[in-house]
Amino acid sequence: MEFRGGYLYEGTGLVGRSSLRREKLESAEVLETVTAPPGLFGEGITVINQHILELTWQSHLGFAYDQASFRKLRTFKYPGEGWGLANDGKAVYLSDGTSEIRCLDL
Repeated sequence: MEFRGGYLYEGTGLVGRSSLRREKLESAEVLETVTAPPGLFGEGITVINQHILELTWQSHLGFAYDQASFRKLRTFKYPGEGWGLANDGKAVYLSDGTSEIRCLDL
């Protein structure tokens, strides 16, 4: 979950019921939503350079969305499990549940 530009961006996870949402912080009103493909467990997200990046837990697939339109731009692969994402404005960091944090080369 991240707060950017006055909105809360949230990735929710359950197999078959995962989604990415943009919400009003004050009211929790869902303004935009996109559902993960069936069978995938959506996990960590981060917002960087007008894109939203989303991981899936064990399928080694991630998705990049346009921040404004929520249109899926592409799918990417990564090794290991996907638990969490963060960024420093330049690099994207991935947690896979181990003690190591990796930089994603996107």
